[in-house]
Amino acid sequence: MELRLTVEEVALLHEMLKARDEALRKRLEEVSNREMERELEHSHGSVKGLLRNLMARGLEFAYEELDDLARLLAEYDRQFGQDISREEDPERKIAMQRKQVVLKLLRDKVTEACVML
Repeated sequence: MELRLTVEEVALLHEMLKARDEALRKRLEEVSNREMERELEHSHGSVKGLLRNLMARGLEFAYEELDDLARLLAEYDRQFGQDISREEDPERKIAMQRKQVVLKLLRDKVTEACVML
């Protein structure tokens, strides 16, 4: 399924995937439980694949990739909403709210693509 994304949506998606990639990489370095390590490696592999796809400007995703992306976006949206509610700087809060609008549009497109497959 090919997604048609705006420049803002691609930038947000890149930012989100890079942050998730870095967070998973740090957690992998710290984990001592073998089962948890395998789970993190799988998640990290999914994120790296999505990021590679995005960097290659190939916005065609298989169903599994779209499903992974939908879950990541939902998690990011939830966390982002919490960050906005804690933000005290009014200018920064407005900028974050604008970014959240782009995030919601992106989530809608991914959800629609999942339903179509």
